Amino acid sequence: MKKFKASYLQQCKELCIEPIAMIVHLPEEENITSLNLGELTLGTKNGIAIGNSLLGNQTFSHINLSESYMGDQGVDAVCLGLLQSKVLECLDLRGSNLYKSSALAQLIMKSYSLKELKCEWNNLGVYESGITEIAEALKLNKSIVTLDLRNNKITPEGAHTLALALKVNNVLQNLDLRWNNIGVRGGKYLVETLQDNYTLIDIKLAGNEIDYKTLQEIERLTKRNNDIMITKQKELFISEKLHGEMNEFTSLQNKRIETLQHQVVQQQNIYGTQLKSTHEQLIDLEKQNAKLISDLSESKTNERIFSEKAKELEEKCNTLENNFQSEYKTHLECKKQLKERNDEFLALKEICEELQKEKVRNESTIKKLNEQLTNKEEILVNTNQKLYSAQNDKSELNAELIDTHRQIELLQNSVRTLTMIEQEYGKLKQKISETEIEKERALIDLKSKCDDDKIHSEKILNEKIQYEREKFAQLSEEHERLKNKNKSHENTIVKLQDKLQQVDRQLTETNNELDSKKLLINQLQSKLKDNEDNLQKLNDKINTLQNNHKKEIDNLNYKIDLKENQILSLEKENRQSQLEIVKLKEQNDKNLYAIETRLTQELKSVINELKR
Repeated sequence: MKKFKASYLQQCKELCIEPIAMIVHLPEEENITSLNLGELTLGTKNGIAIGNSLLGNQTFSHINLSESYMGDQGVDAVCLGLLQSKVLECLDLRGSNLYKSSALAQLIMKSYSLKELKCEWNNLGVYESGITEIAEALKLNKSIVTLDLRNNKITPEGAHTLALALKVNNVLQNLDLRWNNIGVRGGKYLVETLQDNYTLIDIKLAGNEIDYKTLQEIERLTKRNNDIMITKQKELFISEKLHGEMNEFTSLQNKRIETLQHQVVQQQNIYGTQLKSTHEQLIDLEKQNAKLISDLSESKTNERIFSEKAKELEEKCNTLENNFQSEYKTHLECKKQLKERNDEFLALKEICEELQKEKVRNESTIKKLNEQLTNKEEILVNTNQKLYSAQNDKSELNAELIDTHRQIELLQNSVRTLTMIEQEYGKLKQKISETEIEKERALIDLKSKCDDDKIHSEKILNEKIQYEREKFAQLSEEHERLKNKNKSHENTIVKLQDKLQQVDRQLTETNNELDSKKLLINQLQSKLKDNEDNLQKLNDKINTLQNNHKKEIDNLNYKIDLKENQILSLEKENRQSQLEIVKLKEQNDKNLYAIETRLTQELKSVINELKR
């Protein structure tokens, strides 16, 4: 407002006029959007000053200049000042003594914000150029909704130009043409335009000498347009409502999908951590298996040491046998004398050979045990690769343990046989002692030597038996230790199997949850597709309704055209009948005139005769 007042005062100085006091005393607030200068009788120069001060206006949306009597020049200045305004919505130019204004036509043509224009009590219809410029501007206007042209002396020709403009314009809804000189012809022009125009809702035509039928027809067509506008508004409201609901639904669905995706990501992270922990557990188990393998390798080394010691013992036995053979050769003479003893010694040899055979058998069993241990190592190595087939391996290990138990039983049986042999050997000793007592006297020298040899051999045999017993005890201890290790391995395998089953269960649960969530996402996507299909169906229904509505409108227009043609034919018939009536009146007038002339002549003749 300050800028407007300052520029107005500057324009008044330049034009050498006194500023109007009311304009000078206007409030200087910045948020004022309306300029009310009505009923001030401004005149032309003040109008020019106001127009120049309104140049580049971007504040006033409502301007009232009613009863200003500015004339054409003042209105031109105001409209030129408002050409660049993007805020102007209402302009009141009532009583401005306006005949013709090209600037007003430019404002109507170029403005995209002006919605209401009031031009009451002017003289735009006095000259054809005044109303034609406004009509041509209305053809290009896309914003004016209400137009007031009351008391502008608009003729039927001006109404015709307005009607042609309204055929093109599809924005104007309210038109006020009261108290003009439109007449019957202008009303018919407006009826023709309304047949093609579906946006005019209200046309006021009082005081224009239009017949009642045309006014009814205009009212019917405006009512039709109003109904169409209401249906369009309803359709727009429904479509906007549906669009809003669909947007809300899609936003909700998107939020749900985002939350589900977030949950899936969280669960994937949780499952990733669980898988990492299980992987670490598997690494720990592999380390434990490596330790077990190292223990088995140690047991292997111990067995190798044991086998080496057995070999040493065999070598010692061989040396002892060699010594025994040498001694046997030296005492051939004694053997000859003592054949019975030799036979007994042969029996002892056979017993020793049987012991050696049993020894060989034991060595073979030891080898079998070594092979079984190697097989067990291979099985333990394969457990890292074949954790899922651990049960079969377990059954095989159980079978092998049973075999080892059987072998242990066989070894125990062999020990029992050794004890039996010792018992038999004791019996033989008793027999030999008896024979020695009987033959002590005869063979004292030989007996002494034989006793020495026997004592030596008995010592050797006792040492061997004790060594083998110790060896058997060590083997039994190692066997028990291996049994305990196998039991611990079996327990670890069972634990590993339990952990693997738990991991499998967790993985199955996670897979099931992921499948369920995938199903939920698929269901949501199917629902979205269904909603889109429903939207398309609704749009198709709306399009079909619009098409049906258009068809109904076309049918109504066709019926209206038929009725109008009928009305025109009836009007033609009425006109013909009126012409016939006029002709008959003329004939009657002629006949009356002829009768009057005849009567006057007759009267004149009668009067002349009477005068005579």
